[in-house]
Amino acid sequence: MKRFTLILIIFILIIFLLNYKTIFSYLSLPKTYKIEKVEEAVYQKKQGVILLNQSVIYSPYEGKIKFFTNDLGKVPKDFLVCEVETTDGVFKFYSQDTGIVSRRVEELDLILDELKENPFLILDEKLNNKVKVLNDGDIIKEGEPIYRLIDNLEGYIYFKIDDDLKNFIKGNSIYLKISTNEEIFKGEIVENDKFLKIKFNKFVEYFINTKTYIFDILIYSGGLIKIPDKFVKKNGIDIREDDGLNRFIPFEGLKYIRQNGFYIFPEIEENKNIFELIGKEIIS
Repeated sequence: MKRFTLILIIFILIIFLLNYKTIFSYLSLPKTYKIEKVEEAVYQKKQGVILLNQSVIYSPYEGKIKFFTNDLGKVPKDFLVCEVETTDGVFKFYSQDTGIVSRRVEELDLILDELKENPFLILDEKLNNKVKVLNDGDIIKEGEPIYRLIDNLEGYIYFKIDDDLKNFIKGNSIYLKISTNEEIFKGEIVENDKFLKIKFNKFVEYFINTKTYIFDILIYSGGLIKIPDKFVKKNGIDIREDDGLNRFIPFEGLKYIRQNGFYIFPEIEENKNIFELIGKEIIS
């Protein structure tokens, strides 16, 4: 028994010596957190559904196709986009408007009206979405789609509405960031009921063949208070008053964002009470 105890003590000492920095660091963690106001921008990643203004062009004939523009080429109105060579002759297809020609046609492109009513059908993994891309010399059958003509000046993005979007996106504008190039562009909110529908007129060409994208949405920018998760209990905080006594402050009625291990309170009217606590300390 004594030998076992000695071995156990030696084992504990070895563990302590190997990890003493971590142990002392943990023991020295602050037990209070001072409430301070900072100026920051808060972004959140949210999946958007992209529906562009487009028309799908079908062939009323069967035959061999030949294009007169590159895929994703921009064409003016009345431009000869392609022709279909049939046994009865050659039939030409001209652009009805200015736009971008895409030879990639998905089945989702054929139900655009339905998607406008419920854009999040696109997120259904069980939804069949065959893709067809035509090239010069391919045989097109009667009634099949040939290409899409896409308005390169305007498109729409749809987001599911959650508490953060509902609480902090105000007015008619919203700012989004494209993660691939960090560029920020402004969208116009045209509907905020069943879903958040945003009209945009920049970077349309980025989304010609993209139906969904993870955007960084600017949720809030300005003065805010950040409180680490570990200082929050029972959906509130304990404040140390000047007289040394503690007072519990519930978060009920406050509007906050939970992100990256923090409760974030933007400086809005609903959060006026917590901003009156700036300079005070929270007890862990």
